[in-house]
Amino acid sequence: MFTKNMKLSVNQLAQLIDGEIEGDGSLEIYNINRIEDAQKGEVAFIFDSKLEKSIYTVKATALIVSKDLILKQPIEVTLIRVENPYFSFLKILNFVDAENKKNKKHSISSLAYISKDAKIGEGVSIGHYSVINDNAIIEEQTIIGDQVYIGENVKIGKNCLIYPQVVILDDCVVGDNCIIHSGTVIGSDGFGFLPLQDNTYQKIPQIGNVVIENNVEIGANVTIDRSTVGTTRIKEGTKLDNLIHIAHNVEVGKNNAMAAQVGIAGSTKIGDNNMFGGQVGIAGHINIKNNNQIAAQSGVASNVGDNELLMGSPAMDAKLFKRNFIAFKELADLRNKVYNLENQIINYLKNDKTKNSKK
Repeated sequence: MFTKNMKLSVNQLAQLIDGEIEGDGSLEIYNINRIEDAQKGEVAFIFDSKLEKSIYTVKATALIVSKDLILKQPIEVTLIRVENPYFSFLKILNFVDAENKKNKKHSISSLAYISKDAKIGEGVSIGHYSVINDNAIIEEQTIIGDQVYIGENVKIGKNCLIYPQVVILDDCVVGDNCIIHSGTVIGSDGFGFLPLQDNTYQKIPQIGNVVIENNVEIGANVTIDRSTVGTTRIKEGTKLDNLIHIAHNVEVGKNNAMAAQVGIAGSTKIGDNNMFGGQVGIAGHINIKNNNQIAAQSGVASNVGDNELLMGSPAMDAKLFKRNFIAFKELADLRNKVYNLENQIINYLKNDKTKNSKK
């Protein structure tokens, strides 16, 4: 949503996205919305041909459409024609988001606890009841929300956004331009226990840390465990959805994308540019290389090379999985056919035996 009292004319929007106007360019826009819900004073967009019929019923003031769109009947809504409606809409969202952030007050709450040994950069904002412990470093323009806990010796880079109730424990590092959503815990103990002869467990101290590199976004309620020794590392540009667990000593490469509820067991190494669907489970101590796609609910139990598309549990080539799944769906019918054939053979042999005995 636009900031309070922020309005843009259709002409200004068109200039922002290099669009061509069909209609009244002087009309004012105060909000962005989906085409299904948009009302007067709002702008929406169409990037999917399935929504094309909505043009003729839309209540929005303006609509962003492709330059190639051919109208089948007259319309009332003002059009802004662009090369790529989706990217143009994204450009508007980025503009509005930047304006919203510009208008927010940056301050350090008097209700926050900040150690005298912590170093706070220029333009940092720290919310109510947040705790910044000894020797922590928070660099310029970073925003720390309410009730955030920053442990000892933690370093957080520039231009980060740490949402309320995030926990970043001792010795962990967060790079520049990172976003961490509420409820996430970085640096919790790795799951390390030694089974003893009396069936109890001896805890193995976890004395390593977590390093989050630049431009990483981490969703809500994610847990990233500190390493036993050394570092659990999330490399530059990786994006993590909500409710993901990354165990101790895992290394996640650059520009990976993981959907919700992915779980990665300890000491696994993941390369660059991989995409994991929701609820993918990855075993420990394996290597997954680069440019792979792993479908939702797959279970990866062994090493994966480059450029693979995997499905199933245990995960296998997606084409093979689909063929196997078709066969699996037919398995009950196949079993019944085998039972019927078996009964026919038994009955035939019985009848044949009876005939022979009568002779």
